[in-house]
Amino acid sequence: MKEIYHSALFDELKGQIGVKRVDYQQSTALVYDVISDVVPNEFFDCDLIYTEPCWKDGFNKFNDRAGVTSSRTYQGYIASMNDIILKLNVPTVVITGKHALRYWLQPNQMFESKLVHGSNCVALVYNFKLDRPYASVVDMLPELAAKFNKVGDFNCGYGYTGKIFAGCGKNFVISDYNAKCIGYISNNIKGWFK
Repeated sequence: MKEIYHSALFDELKGQIGVKRVDYQQSTALVYDVISDVVPNEFFDCDLIYTEPCWKDGFNKFNDRAGVTSSRTYQGYIASMNDIILKLNVPTVVITGKHALRYWLQPNQMFESKLVHGSNCVALVYNFKLDRPYASVVDMLPELAAKFNKVGDFNCGYGYTGKIFAGCGKNFVISDYNAKCIGYISNNIKGWFK
């Protein structure tokens, strides 16, 4: 079965109703804009941050999908996430493209990998080091779930990171600035847990 994944490369799922927040068991999905909002307190309970920010070419498409009309820059988007990484100060993995490397903080570790849909990416690791590089995020996420208890992801899209952690019996705090993504999660979250 093809994994549901929010990407600028694919059409947005149709018929999703915007939802601001959903809580289930010890996990939460909520609307949060990394550029304009204060970091939600829930993220401070996470012992790992794992996030896949959009690529520069998809930035405006994601803003349109989220209904954002204010002037924003891709560099400002990444600068906001750099600030969050420093503020939270927990083990963090950022999955990004080579085009964006110059905007990110200097990582403790960096390696090439593949996204869920097979495209190339780079993993930036902060505040710890992974035991090994991973050929794919599909391989990396379950191993991270084995080592950490609660993941935070502030670019969650349709919640792939949360789904993997929930399937491993772990918890999450995931967010996106598109309320329709949180709506999708709200409709599917119960099926993610064993």
